Amino acid sequence: DADTELHPMDLLKAMFPDVEEEVVAYFFEASGGNVEETAQSIWFMKVMQAFVKAGAKDVQLPKAPPEEMSVKELLIEIRENKLDSSRCIEKSELIALVKENRAKTDS
Repeated sequence: DADTELHPMDLLKAMFPDVEEEVVAYFFEASGGNVEETAQSIWFMKVMQAFVKAGAKDVQLPKAPPEEMSVKELLIEIRENKLDSSRCIEKSELIALVKENRAKTDS
C-alpha cells in the first residue's frame, strides 16, 4: 500500500536518529539513492568519529608489498627508517632491503 510505504529517508533517519538530517540527506544523495550504501557510509563516518573521540591521531594503513611499490615509494620508506641504501643499484635490491627491515620490525 502506497500510504504505508516507508520513504528511504524516513528509514535512514530512524536508523540514525543521532545524525543530523542534512548529513543523512547528503549521504543519500551522494549514493544515488541507495539506502544500503548510505547506511554503510554513515556507519563508517560514525566509526571514524569514535576513533577521533577516543584520541586516535593516526590510523595505520596496511603497508603495500614492496614488490608493488615504485622506486620512489621504496626510497621514501628507506629514508623514513634511516636505512643505508648506498649499495643498492637495482630495484630488486631496494625491495630486499625493505623486506629485510620489515621482517626485523614486525617480529
